[in-house]
Amino acid sequence: MIVLCFGNRGLPDDATALELARSLDLPGVTFVPCSAPEEITDYLEEDLYVMDVAQGVSEVTLITDPSRLLPPPSTSAHDLDPAFFVRLVERLYGVAVPVIALPMGANVELVKGQLLKLIATLPAGSARSRRSKGHRP
Repeated sequence: MIVLCFGNRGLPDDATALELARSLDLPGVTFVPCSAPEEITDYLEEDLYVMDVAQGVSEVTLITDPSRLLPPPSTSAHDLDPAFFVRLVERLYGVAVPVIALPMGANVELVKGQLLKLIATLPAGSARSRRSKGHRP
């Protein structure tokens, strides 16, 4: 399983996924710190998840429906975030990428415990690329 971790180290409320990527070492799980959301397309054939903080969640939450991901208001192409790319990947490639949403501003140790519980419930291979009919890479 590969978990792409997004965030901004300069903003403490937005750095949780990156902090967890550095501190966790789990068998069978590779946490990859990412700096650009388009990196998602490099891993589409993997057992892939995206992890980032999200407004509006109070605990670690698995989101499998990209329509639930609301992007922040954008004023330029530089404002595109992982949520935008998850929705774009599904539309262009027919690949559903589950998102592990972390609560913004929460205690990192609390989030870590919730994340470990969530990962333990995920069946092996559950995030493998799923191509929808009618979509081609």
